[in-house]
Amino acid sequence: MQIKPQFYGTPLDLRRAIHDDINYLCDLLAALPLPICPLRDGNAWKTLSHIELRHDVDHCLQSALAMAIVEQRHGIASSYYFLPPDGITKQRNYFGSVEKDRIRISSRLIETALAMQEMGHEVGLHNDLVPLAASTGAPVADLLASLLHELRRHGLRITGTASHGSPLCRKYGFLNYDIFRPQEKEPGKTVLIDGKIVSVPSLDMRDFGLTMRPTSDLLISIFPIPKIISSLISLGKNP
Repeated sequence: MQIKPQFYGTPLDLRRAIHDDINYLCDLLAALPLPICPLRDGNAWKTLSHIELRHDVDHCLQSALAMAIVEQRHGIASSYYFLPPDGITKQRNYFGSVEKDRIRISSRLIETALAMQEMGHEVGLHNDLVPLAASTGAPVADLLASLLHELRRHGLRITGTASHGSPLCRKYGFLNYDIFRPQEKEPGKTVLIDGKIVSVPSLDMRDFGLTMRPTSDLLISIFPIPKIISSLISLGKNP
């Protein structure tokens, strides 16, 4: 797939992203002591020592794409988990925009995620659903089902998710991964966020086509942000 990625109007310098990759390779990837795989392949590697490499894309889609290009060029596949806006701290980000009781997903995200998937990387959902439920008034389960359906209908093979450590978690005393603990927490838990009461469900990941993966020898989570990989790309202003 040939795309011309943009980050809110600022074109990504793909040539520089492909060729000026020395820092990310030498400073991190080359220093990792074990074979690297995405989280989705953890089961295949469970009898061998390995590293599962995940990128939580909190801020910058173009930085994530640059890292994906570098990795693919050097035979590395990893996981990229995309973060929707929560409707409280942000009404919109690279993922899309909060509109009433749903998120309108950006076509740019779909195109870029498909391109990364075709490179061999895993793409998944970075879960920030509890505050999103507060801002939209929609149940957590409905938001999760809607997001997964919309992403999957465009051809994205979403089977993995990781919770987002939002600043709102500390402020209001909740954890996003609590929604996937059906046997470890009391049913009917609620949390007050931004003046709104949110019911935190006890969901089974399997009901949503998601899988819990075994713990690897080492899970490394890297946030693709301009400050970390400034040598890779030409960046515009981050909204």
